[in-house]
Amino acid sequence: MLNVGDEVMMMEKEPHAYNPECYPIKGSIGVVVWYSPDDETALIDWGQDSGVDLNEHDEYAWWCGEERLTKVNANTQVNAQKEGCNMSKFKVGDKVVFTNAEKHETISRFYPVVGTVGTVKTIGTGTLGENALLVDWGNAEGIDVWEDGTTSWWCNECDVKPYTCEEYEYTDGEVWEMLKPKMKQFVRDVVDIDLYSPTVKNMVATAYRSGYGRATKGRSFIIKPKVGKKPSEKSIDDVLGGKMIVTFYKDDDSYNVANFAYADKNGGDTRIYADIFYSSAGDAWSFGFDTISDPDCEMYVAIPFSEVVGQFNSDSIKVLYGGSKHHIKLWAIGKFFNSFMRFGNKTCAFVTFKNEDNNSVFYPEVHNPNFKALVPICDYLKHEGVNV
Repeated sequence: MLNVGDEVMMMEKEPHAYNPECYPIKGSIGVVVWYSPDDETALIDWGQDSGVDLNEHDEYAWWCGEERLTKVNANTQVNAQKEGCNMSKFKVGDKVVFTNAEKHETISRFYPVVGTVGTVKTIGTGTLGENALLVDWGNAEGIDVWEDGTTSWWCNECDVKPYTCEEYEYTDGEVWEMLKPKMKQFVRDVVDIDLYSPTVKNMVATAYRSGYGRATKGRSFIIKPKVGKKPSEKSIDDVLGGKMIVTFYKDDDSYNVANFAYADKNGGDTRIYADIFYSSAGDAWSFGFDTISDPDCEMYVAIPFSEVVGQFNSDSIKVLYGGSKHHIKLWAIGKFFNSFMRFGNKTCAFVTFKNEDNNSVFYPEVHNPNFKALVPICDYLKHEGVNV
């Protein structure tokens, strides 16, 4: 049983995953402001920094089942700290080196060139879930800058490796100066080798570090691709199962919102079958199909904005509203400005919906289930490993 004034800790991660507006991350600490012994639920004030939304009384207090909570004591905090340490091999303040070339090539706004050194700011509470890192990439070239002046972006732990002084005790500029005498012996086309762009200089320094690191480990400088491992093949049904599909029709500017059913092939065309539950034109169809390659329609997959951050970089992304607040019509289509903003420890999308007078601006948190990002179906399928 809990008492008013008790400090309690959230012990489960699932509530935050499906309703982050009301539940903080596992390990968060709040204060009991009301307790109902009849149904064993408590009203918990999680505080401004918890990431939960304000309630209708402008307080960060939400009801929670007692079974999800535990009273805070010294042992509770120690065990939570141990568990938090086991979740990640990094800690706040660690220097890390970016290693995922594919992500940099796909979205260079969020991910720096391979070899860039950054500093871990936060662990495990980002839009990518647990085992994610918020890394400040410093003065890395080409990385978007937040309103606070930092270049901090979320990435997965597998995108980085620990920084080692052996490999990175010199800056890119110092490595370039060290290599200049050798390079001048071979580069004849440029009178002044310093005329090369900073991007080229950084690439040369990164290549040198990679070769140096491999040589000290007795490995070949040439990185050979792995062979013998057959890539997994995903089907459209596997990827789109449980997803909503929104199809726009050019002939009458209408659109349908539907639940994906299955896909099949008709010659060289791929047909997407779906159960239609909303038609902007008022059509009575409840089941049907559209062809991905049909030039008269455009198909989109509805996914949470949390799955868009750092994964897609398309000006074609739209917004679907599926809630009952904000005076927005259910299943209305909005515009996404391909931009995210950070308020405290929450990442929000920048979207607008047109009303009778003007465009209303909204900043939904990326986990908000009422706002879905609409990603072009071909972009989404390719991202998930389906060849279309």
